Amino acid sequence: MKNLFLLSSTLALLLTGCGSSSDSVKLANLSSSSSSPIPINTLGASEVIQDTNQTADQNQSTLQSPLGSPSNLKIETISKNKILLSWKDNSTEEKAFCVYKDGEHFATVEANKTSVEIGCLNSGETHTFSIKAINDDGASELVSIEGGVAQEEMVKQIGTIDTQSYVLWDIALSKDGTKAYVANGYGVLVFDISDPANAKKIGSFKTENYPLGISLSSDETKAFVGYGYDGLVILDISDPTNPTKLGSYNTSQLASSVAVSQDDTKAFIADNSDGVIIVDTTLPSNPNRLSSVDTAGYAVSVTLSEDETKAFVNDSRFGLVILDISDLSNPKKISTYDKVAWTSGMTISNDETKAYLATDDGLVVLDVSKVDEPKKIASFDMSSRAKDVVLSNDETKAFVAGNGDGFVILDISDLSNIKKIHSFKTKNYTSVIAKSDDDTKIFMNDGSGKVVIFDVSSLK
Repeated sequence: MKNLFLLSSTLALLLTGCGSSSDSVKLANLSSSSSSPIPINTLGASEVIQDTNQTADQNQSTLQSPLGSPSNLKIETISKNKILLSWKDNSTEEKAFCVYKDGEHFATVEANKTSVEIGCLNSGETHTFSIKAINDDGASELVSIEGGVAQEEMVKQIGTIDTQSYVLWDIALSKDGTKAYVANGYGVLVFDISDPANAKKIGSFKTENYPLGISLSSDETKAFVGYGYDGLVILDISDPTNPTKLGSYNTSQLASSVAVSQDDTKAFIADNSDGVIIVDTTLPSNPNRLSSVDTAGYAVSVTLSEDETKAFVNDSRFGLVILDISDLSNPKKISTYDKVAWTSGMTISNDETKAYLATDDGLVVLDVSKVDEPKKIASFDMSSRAKDVVLSNDETKAFVAGNGDGFVILDISDLSNIKKIHSFKTKNYTSVIAKSDDDTKIFMNDGSGKVVIFDVSSLK
């Protein structure tokens, strides 16, 4: 085999580009006398799944020899489309290692290197990665491993917030990601989360009734709280260590959440009985009712359109209700979509053409580009009720609080084929989920009074 092509000891690493690198070294020149690869299990361990008349140690040349086969192949997920393939070098006279992906030459790695990055992969796909040692005289046997990008390795729990109450209703995060405002059985609690692994309570505000929803003003100096039977309560949080009450407005029934206009002068209260109540908050110490509109069911939350002429209301009984709020003195119902099971959470796409509803049947996606005619365009069934949903910034992923399912991540890049990427089971029911502005962290209640913090930055 002296006529094999001579390999330089300074071979370049041809690895991570999305184009083919097969032209760099011809597959025919690198073939060994071995008729087939030695397979290794998909978890990257060194055990051989099958062999013929040889032991695992013999097949993988665990003792160093002039041209022993690599062993201990492992796959480690680096990002949403890249892995690190590593191995043990069992050769003493190799000139290089040849790496293959699904039988096609992918890269040539210089001698004594023991890893290579492989990119341009799709999550959920399994590939066969193979490697052998080569020199001027021939090649070792080819060994292989099956695997790919493991999304579950990319979602990591990095901290918890102990609110010391089994009742937890809502979570609001500061824009810089350093503070969390939690509405629970003790009132509104403020936590320093600059170090997620060591979250610390720094302030609190207590009232007689449970706070059910919380929204922050644009400058984050005020918190607008749906305080159950206390209605709307406005807090001064300019000093997070000492929240104080600025004013309040009592609703007739249960105020569950509050949406605030961009200039912080209007609050839209989702009230379980009265629908949506619009309050003038120009003077926080003396909020005044402007008007209201009955959604006919039980209003849970309100999302305002960018131009603040429309309000999308999550009504637990009637699904989605769209309101015309261009005239605040006379808001009107535009349309209703009620062909869904009981809804608990909702988010609207950035372009305001789609509504994502967390329902008893799972996630339901509505086309709301025509506000007078919303229609269902997609869904994803879950084994238990979906309670809340938020979207990634690029809107390719939905993060769902799945009640009994815990925390579920869905790939929504193709609404005709929604797929589950990952799930994290909780001991108890989960109902609230929040996302940091930079798309790197998810905050979820675990049903026991704790907020669990996940690092999802690798999904970006």
